[in-house]
Amino acid sequence: MRPARAKVQDVYRALQRGIQEGRYAGGTRLKEMDLAAELGVSRTPIREAIRLLERDGVVEVIPNRGAAVRSWSVEDVEDVYALRAIIEGFCASLAATRMEPSGISHLVEINDELSRRIRSGETDVEALIRLNAAFHHAIVEGSGSHRVTDVLQQTTEIPPPLKRLFWESSRSREVADVYHHEIMQAIRAHDAVRAEAVMRSHVFAIKDFYVEQQRAMHIQRIVSGQGR
Repeated sequence: MRPARAKVQDVYRALQRGIQEGRYAGGTRLKEMDLAAELGVSRTPIREAIRLLERDGVVEVIPNRGAAVRSWSVEDVEDVYALRAIIEGFCASLAATRMEPSGISHLVEINDELSRRIRSGETDVEALIRLNAAFHHAIVEGSGSHRVTDVLQQTTEIPPPLKRLFWESSRSREVADVYHHEIMQAIRAHDAVRAEAVMRSHVFAIKDFYVEQQRAMHIQRIVSGQGR
């Protein structure tokens, strides 16, 4: 008998959240017995949830070795953010024509708070990450397209350590602040073409930062290996 779908979804979300928050880092083995004990469920919903994560591209199942959280390569970053640029750009264009006045007011509030923290030199990086996520989520919700929202939710999130590197960089913060203001202004002006173009540029700029970091870390690993 297949497990209740609700239980599988609960386990799926718990594991997905753990991966996004960095509790299960790239390369971590996902052992069914350990996870079942940790989450207080049987191994069956764990197995089903892992299959869903494999479908999302977050987990890889290796024959005779089991499941593990996928590690990220430069190519992975480029592919995921090329996809996110298309989807989020489309969401921004829809939001420019569909977002309700209350939704726009909420977006302005989020942007103002994030901008204020950036300009004051905020040291709470996690707060910046949460506000940034809220900004992008508000635009996705404002698109009014549940199908697009579902597709975007299945798109892999960048590993937390890389995300923190972005928001620890004062230069990256400042650039993101400029992009957010331009996106918000395009949505307020109901300019769908501009909103999509700026959002795509914003996502590609983030992608460029992550690719640069990935390459730098790869070079550092090579140098460290040669130094031993």
